Amino acid sequence: MRQLLIGFSLLALSALAIAQSSPIVHTIEAFIVTDGGLVPATTARPFQTVHYRLTVRNQSESALPGGVVVTAPVPFGTEYVAGSATRTDEARAEYGLLTGVSVPALEMPRPESVGSIRWTFLNPFPPGAVKVLEYRVVVVDPGARPETSTIEYRVHPPPGCVAFVTVSGRGGVTEQFSAVDAAWRYRFEAPSGQFLFLSAQNSCDRGVIVVEIYVDGRLYKSARSEGAFVIATASGVLE
Repeated sequence: MRQLLIGFSLLALSALAIAQSSPIVHTIEAFIVTDGGLVPATTARPFQTVHYRLTVRNQSESALPGGVVVTAPVPFGTEYVAGSATRTDEARAEYGLLTGVSVPALEMPRPESVGSIRWTFLNPFPPGAVKVLEYRVVVVDPGARPETSTIEYRVHPPPGCVAFVTVSGRGGVTEQFSAVDAAWRYRFEAPSGQFLFLSAQNSCDRGVIVVEIYVDGRLYKSARSEGAFVIATASGVLE
């Protein structure tokens, strides 16, 4: 019987999840849910339930303001168990193609993810504080690899100007970029049904700003706006 490797996301996290300057450190564990409780595991069979436990800690000497965001992947071949994500008075949990990610944020790599869990801590995150976050997925089809398209975002600010950019990118997570010039590109793979979003604000009090979304090398959506500090936005759902 085919098995889904849970380990791909676990092994990648330590190296890729956090930039060196991040005040947040983490560990993540995976378990199979059984009648006798949680059993540590690195693989799972179809129809088994996987329980993820993410432990995050503020390693800095200062409190982080409210609004710290942590995201984690839901791998292809699995489905999120509705309501399983940790919810408390101080941590709001959401699932899906997420927007509005605030900073600072802990970005989990999603090399093969179909969605994301996002927790937003509403209160300050004290120095040395540890938070434990958990969620579950069910293995549906370990061999599933839905077709994806190559997405490319492009921004064309007026000559001599830059743009402030917001995108819905990898895994549907919102990212922001500052001082973007005409050479900027953002590329990623996206499955059918993912929401694509690109917005850019002109930094100057003149000129035309243009945004473009390409799908597999072809122009999919574009928008332009002219004037001082204007915003151009293009969006759509990938078919």
